[in-house]
Amino acid sequence: MSTAHAPVARGPASHGTILVVDDEEVMRDVLERLLVQAGYQVGLAESGPDGLALARRQSFDAAIVDVMLPEMGGLEVLEELKRSDPDLVVLMITAFAAVETAITAMKKGAFTGAVYSKKGLFELADKGTLFFDEIGNIPLETQAKLLRVMQEREFMRLGGVDIVKVDVRIVAATNIDLRRAVDEGRFREDLYYRLNVISVQLPALRHRKEDIPALVSHFVDKYSRENEKPVTGVTPEAMQALLDYDWPGNVRELENVIERGVVLTTTTKIGRELIPDHVRSAPSFHVPHMTVPPEGISLRDVIANFEKRLIESTLESTAGVQKEAARLLGLKPTTLNEMIKRHNILLPRDRDRDRERRALKEADEAEKPTPA
Repeated sequence: MSTAHAPVARGPASHGTILVVDDEEVMRDVLERLLVQAGYQVGLAESGPDGLALARRQSFDAAIVDVMLPEMGGLEVLEELKRSDPDLVVLMITAFAAVETAITAMKKGAFTGAVYSKKGLFELADKGTLFFDEIGNIPLETQAKLLRVMQEREFMRLGGVDIVKVDVRIVAATNIDLRRAVDEGRFREDLYYRLNVISVQLPALRHRKEDIPALVSHFVDKYSRENEKPVTGVTPEAMQALLDYDWPGNVRELENVIERGVVLTTTTKIGRELIPDHVRSAPSFHVPHMTVPPEGISLRDVIANFEKRLIESTLESTAGVQKEAARLLGLKPTTLNEMIKRHNILLPRDRDRDRERRALKEADEAEKPTPA
């Protein structure tokens, strides 16, 4: 569901009003907080139509617009904003924009101060390494240009005529199956083979949750220094919420959440209340990841074993109270009792008694005199 928020004055003084149009909640929150701290009034919109509707109701001094937006692209939003207010200053932002997109944005009225040449990424990375994130998302025409630079090791600057030679190592990452993208015509086969010299498969973050505390510590340190804030970590409740979530956006999503928390916290710790709702509300129970061995496996045995372990764990959490365990598992108490008997599950109190009996028996055996 899309939403738009009218600007609200914050602080004793206002330097002007700024419209922020971005479909990512984290980016909206961070930009709003930073701009408000700087003394601006901020209007937020998560889609192009919402942003334009807000601009029609309220006058803005500037706008920050994401290039990649649902429903209506950022360039269309830019064009409509400039049509309504030719003097409006518009800043386009994107994680990965093609050169053609930048040129189009300049023609439509963004980046109006770009009047001098600047070194591009390839030129800056000469004799070094250049990392391309989300390589699978770049347009086909940009793929062709990238392939040419990789093969020829030279290029011409935008608007220039001189050949610039470079020696750059390329490292690329993607979260899509590039082989399938090639088969579907979305990624160039020649570029795929050019990139696929050494391939490293990194498991999804949900399959290596033991890495989350170290990653959280790293990102807290990084963004506390960037924002000059004495943030030292997250609270135990916040960490548990982070561990319970499955992270479909992997490390980048975790980084965005921590950056948001560092910006918004007023203490030295990021509390659970500063974790986005969709992360906090994630179910705490997850089906464990399993790999079927080459020789096969009995599905019935796996289900029975998992069912037994789940019942034992639930009984442990309820101190052996079967009625409460049945409620948590969505079962009738009589059904749970039958399953306990079928799986030969010892209740916590019975297990404790059994342990005590074994301990007494071992003690008795130890006290018996040793035969000469």
